[in-house]
Amino acid sequence: MAGGTKEYNKTILQTSFTSLEYIYYLLEVVRKNQPMTSADGKDTIFPAARARIAQERGGEWSEDKRDTHAELTLREMKFIRYIDSECTTFEVSDIGYTFLDAFTLVEEPTDGEKVKLSLHDNLSLDEKNQLLFDILVHINVKQERFGRNLRPYLILFKLLSEPKLEGYITKAEWACFINSSEYLYDTQYLQIRDRLIAVRENEETHAPKKSDRILTRLVLWKVLDKVDVPYENEGCFAINDDFAKVVEINMLQGQASSLVGDNQSDTDEAEIELPNEAERETNGENILLYGVPGSGKSWTIEHEYCKPGTKVERLVFHPDYTYADFVGQILPAVDEGGQVSYRFTPGPFTNILREAYNHPTEKYILIIEEINRGNAPAIFGEVFQLLDRKGDIHDIDNDGFPIGSSEYGITNMNIAREMYGEGRKTTKVRIPSNLSIIGTMNTSDQNVFTLDTAFQRRWDMRLIENNFDNVDPKLADAVILDTTITWRNFCTEINRIVIGNSARMSSAEDKRLGAYFVHLKDLQFNDEMGDLSDGEYDTLRKKEMVGNISKDEKVHLDRIRDAMKQNRRFPEKVIKYLWDDAFKFNREIVFETTNYQSLEQVIRAFMYATKLDRFKMFKENVRSAFVNSER
Repeated sequence: MAGGTKEYNKTILQTSFTSLEYIYYLLEVVRKNQPMTSADGKDTIFPAARARIAQERGGEWSEDKRDTHAELTLREMKFIRYIDSECTTFEVSDIGYTFLDAFTLVEEPTDGEKVKLSLHDNLSLDEKNQLLFDILVHINVKQERFGRNLRPYLILFKLLSEPKLEGYITKAEWACFINSSEYLYDTQYLQIRDRLIAVRENEETHAPKKSDRILTRLVLWKVLDKVDVPYENEGCFAINDDFAKVVEINMLQGQASSLVGDNQSDTDEAEIELPNEAERETNGENILLYGVPGSGKSWTIEHEYCKPGTKVERLVFHPDYTYADFVGQILPAVDEGGQVSYRFTPGPFTNILREAYNHPTEKYILIIEEINRGNAPAIFGEVFQLLDRKGDIHDIDNDGFPIGSSEYGITNMNIAREMYGEGRKTTKVRIPSNLSIIGTMNTSDQNVFTLDTAFQRRWDMRLIENNFDNVDPKLADAVILDTTITWRNFCTEINRIVIGNSARMSSAEDKRLGAYFVHLKDLQFNDEMGDLSDGEYDTLRKKEMVGNISKDEKVHLDRIRDAMKQNRRFPEKVIKYLWDDAFKFNREIVFETTNYQSLEQVIRAFMYATKLDRFKMFKENVRSAFVNSER
């Protein structure tokens, strides 16, 4: 065993350092001196650190005295990892960096030469407790000589949830478990539980033999509280109220399932098969396409960004869309036996992160349509930070991530568990370089959420020009119903009027009609509608209402109605937009408002006319512009 420590047949946990501040200080020393060898640590580096800690305590520690416990403590907590096959050279691990990032060490002078070390939290209380929980439950005691592979803290938390133990554990009960040679595996949990219940019922005594230091340390960490139980003469320990929330959630998510199932040893990061980063596609980016409705944003994505073989996920933001929908949430799940558990259910963002990370040679695109119709900053939450992309490789302090990866990582254990696996859930989450995010935004949308500058600057903005240069001639030159006016000319003239009246219209440029505002089907004419102004349609409707319509007449009426459904598509989509939105406050610019005061009148006039007369609701100069542009 490292350090020459004797190996006893019991569950041995390191107790030399009880304070989180001291453990943080030791790990910071490793970061400053890494890579470190065990020999240097024992002979010089850790003794100097312990002398500094002893000074803070008001005690002494000679820098000439070897240290045999600092490395063991950091190794037990998985804060360091070995980078050679002999396990003699080590550096800070991912969970170690997460721990360092979670706090800030502050040195506060006190009386005399003493200096007080204290940690300031960089996380919320719940986040800090989740971190401590994850650290503790993944501590496992491995003793190959005795075949032991046991997670004592996971067992402790499960014991404290047992009804028969009433939510507390005594020093004697803990000592009976931790000092026993019988318990080797997590799967002996039921045996351990029953034995401790018997200890309480029989009022057995068991000498702590220093094992109570573990419970005391957890009190200092605010994981446990020391409690008074009237009929006990010794210390009793219960889970701290704030920490209990994290324990309850994680136990519900199945953290303790292995205690009564097959034995599960912890998984070291090196044992997980990782994607080959050398093969990963690069240059992932965030692109936000914006423009007037129908300008061709979605068309541009499909034809310019979604190359053959690209994996695409598409979603739409809306006012009720939330972080839980986008990233994921904890939901109940019922197994075949009817047992309910609570698990993180990933959303589309987490799912595509996982797929992109695990398939480095493939390109992925997440398309977010209508990004400003939802509260984008709230939907992204803390993953908003991931939108900063790495733009170049630094010669100094290069982090090893390829161009297009997130510049900064975030701590989110639920996402990390999905991406990297259980054994690396404390690894910082980043958007991989083979995943791009493309959003679309209509500039004319009203009653939508605004995108602040901090959000927009993380995207490459691209205005989609509103013109017919790249529009399929089948659409651009299609005639609007039976009018002889093409869509290109109608759209161009209306937009010319919009721009020309910018002084009288707010955000006039955004009110233009997009070239793709309509589909080809919206322009097609069904001549079975006939001329509604001849009265035949209205006559047949009246007959139907009074119930004296013949079978043949009913068939004819149905054909007219089907044709009307087709022919209404253009006015209901285009003219309605011009009346209700584009010229809402300036209708007199294009409409004959003297004769037409409502949208109902406008649509009826269009439907009951034929050919060019369908546009008689427009002013004469506007109609003339439609006709003259055709010549």
